Amino acid sequence: MSTALLLSVAGLGLLDSINPSLFIAQFILLATPKPTVRVIAYILGGVLAYFVGGVLILSGFNLILEQLLTRIQPTVGYAVLIGFGVVLFIFGLRVKATSQPDAAPVPLSLAPIHTFFLGIVLIGSEVTTALPYFAALERIAQAELGLLASVVVLGVYNVIFALPMFGFLGAFLVLRQRVLPYLERIGATLMRWSARLMKWASLLGGTALIAHGGLYFLTGTPLF
Repeated sequence: MSTALLLSVAGLGLLDSINPSLFIAQFILLATPKPTVRVIAYILGGVLAYFVGGVLILSGFNLILEQLLTRIQPTVGYAVLIGFGVVLFIFGLRVKATSQPDAAPVPLSLAPIHTFFLGIVLIGSEVTTALPYFAALERIAQAELGLLASVVVLGVYNVIFALPMFGFLGAFLVLRQRVLPYLERIGATLMRWSARLMKWASLLGGTALIAHGGLYFLTGTPLF
């Protein structure tokens, strides 16, 4: 395990941590009453998802998954997509996006277990654009350190990845009385617009998935 590898992985972790989506969600949580525990749970959820995913990839789980997927009939995959599209569309119908400029939707739950899973979901949604993450995994794999040492280096990546979010939380706790009035107004605006965005993204995404799978069954050619 070389110093150059650790510095390289740490640099990639720091680059990956500059993710607006993760900070926007944290910003919204900070605008809620007594946010410390739920924000920590949110950060830990995202870090755990990254860490477990990296361990699975480094241990060869991705090769097992690829072999499994090649054995699944295409019709099963398209049927699953249709089912997921229906769930997504129903979810979009149930999301309440207020049209009143001064009213922001209240989250259904602020329990730490739910913000923990929020972190997991957001990391999952961002994984396709997480180029530094996959670059770090590639460098760790190429170093041929063995699984235990690779997991240690992956842990370094995740610690560096989480530091800016914990730093943001620490700065908020120190400056809370000064920034809280502004944070509450900005957080309310973000929550209102994120609810609208979630609603229409779910409706459009669900419709696209249903059309994609439906056309395959009707014509043999999917939508995209």
